[in-house]
Amino acid sequence: MDTHIPVYIEFKGLKVAVVGGGSVGTRRAKLLSEAGADVTIYSIDFTEEIRELAEEGKVKLVKLPEDIAPEVLADFIPGNTVLVVIATSNLEFNKRLSRILLSRGILVNNATDARVGNTVFPFRGEVYDGGIRISVTSLGRTGVAARRVLEYCIESLEDNSYLRNLYSVMSKFKSILVSCISDPKRRFPLYFEVDRDGLFHELVRAGSLEDALARALEIAGVPEDCTGNPPR
Repeated sequence: MDTHIPVYIEFKGLKVAVVGGGSVGTRRAKLLSEAGADVTIYSIDFTEEIRELAEEGKVKLVKLPEDIAPEVLADFIPGNTVLVVIATSNLEFNKRLSRILLSRGILVNNATDARVGNTVFPFRGEVYDGGIRISVTSLGRTGVAARRVLEYCIESLEDNSYLRNLYSVMSKFKSILVSCISDPKRRFPLYFEVDRDGLFHELVRAGSLEDALARALEIAGVPEDCTGNPPR
């Protein structure tokens, strides 16, 4: 049974460690820093890009001695670190450090062996002007195939006008519904009621977005004076 669950995490302000200052460590550190994480990079050496990030105050650097043991480094990483990315070229070191940190309940991304870790960085993309996010992973089995799958998904979805229209109408509908009906228990069934309506989907498919939104509001029984968006 697969024990992995896909979850999107807001990293802003969270403390993250990256072990390894090579190309992979650079990419992961840059990604996490751009997401707002408090990133510290531990390594015996650093890429020029990492050094530039440090000079700009976007990451912190801790230079390690070449002979540091995984057990020593594990004790050196602060206890409030929520994620450790391990990306050195020493596979045995990575494995030992991963197992120590995992035993302490820390999220670990072992970039050299996904099986010895509990966190995976998927290939990521988005469609509909960033409204829908897509993530694909093979859990370390084959990155080439996973990347191709992502590219196929993006191309297929961007070309699907019905799904683009559906996203546009339903996102507006939800925004209005949230502002008009504060109780989520009342709101939740309404989304499915609209989704079951054949006329609504006909209007979406035809590109009549204003009429589709009006139909959704009618089905939900949204009052005419609510947020200035009366049903037509």
